[in-house]
Amino acid sequence: MKYRHFKKMPKAYLTYPAILKGAFSSKKLITKTLTLPQVTYVVAEHLVSPKRLVQYNQVCGFKNNGYIPAIYFAMQAQTLHMYMMTQEDFPLAVLSLVHEKNQVIQYQKIIANQSYKITCQFGEVIQTKEGVSVEFISKVYDKEALMAKIKSTYFQACSKNLSNQRQCLTPELEIQAQWRVVQSTTRRYACISGDFNVVHLHDWGAKFFGLDRAIAHGMWTQANIMARLNLPEQYDFNVSFLHPLYLGSDVALSLCDQNIKLLDQHTDLIYVSGCLK
Repeated sequence: MKYRHFKKMPKAYLTYPAILKGAFSSKKLITKTLTLPQVTYVVAEHLVSPKRLVQYNQVCGFKNNGYIPAIYFAMQAQTLHMYMMTQEDFPLAVLSLVHEKNQVIQYQKIIANQSYKITCQFGEVIQTKEGVSVEFISKVYDKEALMAKIKSTYFQACSKNLSNQRQCLTPELEIQAQWRVVQSTTRRYACISGDFNVVHLHDWGAKFFGLDRAIAHGMWTQANIMARLNLPEQYDFNVSFLHPLYLGSDVALSLCDQNIKLLDQHTDLIYVSGCLK
């Protein structure tokens, strides 16, 4: 295992040239067994900007209560994912991947205005006839104490159509909250997160990748749900991104036996589902 150390969180936009270059490279889904680099990225002393945290809480719906939501670090870990996919010997093209699943485990409340160590490394590679799933495992430490663990899973389909063919059920659940996903929120989140993927910002960009129109960030959607729940100090929050959430959609949040269902009222399909422990 090799280590790459950062004094501070790197800038996401510096990976964009490599990501675009990868779109025109020979990288593609291959049939042989894929292996991922044995590397760990480490940001030794990361202090979350108070101003940035307030902006994040506002756009996602969290309270400014002196704590950092664990999913905030999941958002920041995505920058490390981008570096690992572009700076290491990563076998897949970044733009071919979709965010499939996200797990956020918080072991204790994370106090704001102090530094934390963040590590990130590759997890498992899961190959099926439908495609390949790649895991990234990120951890947040206060000195030696593990505060949070995040597992993000990205998927590359063998066929462009497979990722949109997942079957969803629509149970009759009591609606807890309703809201509309608007473009201004998506653009504010992009500025905070550094995720300026065109599928989230412009209809033409989304159509280029086979979508009907621009979609919300999955990480914003998950954070927005978590902010609406009375989560305990310790939790294990899982989501699966099953269907694109288009900008302009009206959505409804329902809860049943601690299973979370987010329904897009335009399509009546479950977008994400999760489970609390």
